Amino acid sequence: MKLCLWRNAFGMNILKENKSIIKIVMIQFCMSLNLYKLIWSVIYCDKGYSIVQIGLLFSCYYMAKMLLEIPSGFLADRYSKKKILILSELIIGLYLYVLFYVNYNILNVFAMVCLGISYALLSGTLDAFEYDIVANQNKHSYKLVNAIERVLNYLAFGISYLSGGLFNNNRKVLFIASEDR
Repeated sequence: MKLCLWRNAFGMNILKENKSIIKIVMIQFCMSLNLYKLIWSVIYCDKGYSIVQIGLLFSCYYMAKMLLEIPSGFLADRYSKKKILILSELIIGLYLYVLFYVNYNILNVFAMVCLGISYALLSGTLDAFEYDIVANQNKHSYKLVNAIERVLNYLAFGISYLSGGLFNNNRKVLFIASEDR
């Protein structure tokens, strides 16, 4: 009896019953790793941007993501979640095109705003999927799964910050990763 209560308290039964939830939680974990940001700085430095300009580009990204985080869940519920995910991926493609092939300042700002919009759409849609799957079974289970997801996200943030410090001490790794071959 105690083991069953412990498993329910930590949402393990919910995770075992729903493989989709495990996939969503793992996608959120990988998104939280933020290892791509190590390479962003190197790419923008290669394009001739100063550290201040790179910081301003990042702030455009975070502002767009912050402003659209809550409405993105509404959009996923209002329209098809599949369509919102496809839109998110198309916007990421637009961002990557501008990142690698265009060197105009205003277009790079536009690209970072697009990336923020895309990540907000992706995050909101995944949260809507998660809520639809779990909350239909039990509202209490959603809170448990959400708590597990948050712990994993903070673990991913910690890993990314530690790896950023390690990469910062060994800059050769960053420059090897960004070289044109």
